[in-house]
Amino acid sequence: MAYKTCPDCGCRIYSGYCTNCHEEHYIYEQDQMNSMEIENYELTKFSPEFMDKVKEQEEIAKERREEERRKEREKQYINEWEIEKELNDKYQGE
Repeated sequence: MAYKTCPDCGCRIYSGYCTNCHEEHYIYEQDQMNSMEIENYELTKFSPEFMDKVKEQEEIAKERREEERRKEREKQYINEWEIEKELNDKYQGE
C-alpha cells in the first residue's frame, strides 16, 4: 500500500490524522483549507465541545507522529550498527 493507514481502524491517514478516528479534526482542517482557497468563504462556527475534540485529536496525532519518528531513528541506528559490525568482522578476518 502506498499510503499510511490507521493502526486502529485501517482508514487512510492524511497529514497524520485518520479520517475516521479523527473525524472532527479532518472536518476542521477541511474548513480551514476552504477558507484559504475560496474567496469570501466564511469559517464554520464550531462548538466548544467540537473544538475540545479537535485539540484532543491533535495531541493523539502528535504523539503518534513522535512515536513513528522514534521508531524510524531506532531502525536507522540498528541498520548503521549492523553495517559497522559487518565491516569490522570483515576487516578483522583479513
